[in-house]
This record gives sequence, C-alpha cells and structure tokens, in this order.
Amino acid sequence: MATLSGLLALTTCANWVQLTGVLTISILTLCIYRRYLSPISDVPGPFVASFTRLWHIHRILKGDQNLELVRLHDKHGMLAISPRSSLFLHATNLPQV
Repeated sequence: MATLSGLLALTTCANWVQLTGVLTISILTLCIYRRYLSPISDVPGPFVASFTRLWHIHRILKGDQNLELVRLHDKHGMLAISPRSSLFLHATNLPQV
C-alpha cells in the first residue's frame, strides 16, 4: 500500500506538471495572438517586439536605443516597438495607420 507521504508527493508532482502545462500553453497562445492577430501585427519592426518589450529595454541598457530606433525607422518607416505601441518619427507616416 502507498503511504500518505508517497501520495502527497505524487499529487504535488502532478500539480506542478499541470501548472507548467497550463502556463506554457497560455504563453504560447499570447505570443501567437500578439504576432499574428493583434491590431498592429502588420506593422513592421523587430521580431521580438511583437511579443515583448525586452528588446527595447536591452537597447536602453546598452545605450544605443536612439540610434537603433532611427536605423529601424529608416528601414521600415512606421515601427512597432512593442506589442501595443508604434513609433512615428515623421508626420508623413500617420496616414498609414
């Protein structure tokens, strides 16, 4: 017969597996939504910017955030800098919205 502590260890392990699975599926669903179904998903920008703002924080800490934004703006025009925000450097890009 299984002991009580053995059963508790099994349930705790099973709960962690379920929690990890639910968390993984939630994160993947959010990433797919932000990349392909978001209202600004068709706005060009860095690939990672469609999921998170961490790339922007990395550039700020690196010290070349302003140069990178200008370079990307020159390359793409209107620029998505995070899943919920876009960047315009010139008013001529406003009609694209």
